[in-house]
Amino acid sequence: MPRAIKELKELVSALKDQGWFVERTAQGHYKAFPADRQLSAVVMSDSGDPHAHKNNLKLLRERGFVWPVPGKKDMSRRIISPLPSLPLLEEQSVPPVPDVKGVSPLEEKMDVVIGELKDSRMYLDLVEKDYRQKAAALESLRKEYEGRIKQAGDNLQAAQHDLATAMNALRDKRRAFDELFDPDRVTPSSGTELKGGQR
Repeated sequence: MPRAIKELKELVSALKDQGWFVERTAQGHYKAFPADRQLSAVVMSDSGDPHAHKNNLKLLRERGFVWPVPGKKDMSRRIISPLPSLPLLEEQSVPPVPDVKGVSPLEEKMDVVIGELKDSRMYLDLVEKDYRQKAAALESLRKEYEGRIKQAGDNLQAAQHDLATAMNALRDKRRAFDELFDPDRVTPSSGTELKGGQR
């Protein structure tokens, strides 16, 4: 267990022993309320910053917290005795707490940036999913139309063959028709010249 977390847990345990109410915030910090509800709460975190730890101890002591923890006999006497925070309150020596939540501007900015990064990642996942779906649909259409184009090409070639066959047949019929009315023509099929209607 890191040292900062261990020290914070010991601090929270001692606060509860001395009558403080400690709760955990949504950001993971500890918020300690002194027995005297007229005094403001102190927010602590396990960031590991020694300056923040010293500042928290200063604020806690000003509100009556005893640290380091004395022996059990001294502790019982201190808990029963009135808290020494009232004179401090009357003298107005308690410095104002600028950040009630105990979260620095840098931490707040980091939380905002992390939230924006999560939102951007979710949007990117949605866009990628939509892109894959459209790409798959386009590939399916491409294969379908490639098949249709190939089939149309085959049909065109078959039609061209049928057209050539029909033209050849028409040419043969036309030649045979002409031979009936022009007996002097030379028939390409036999190569024999017809003269005077005789072979």
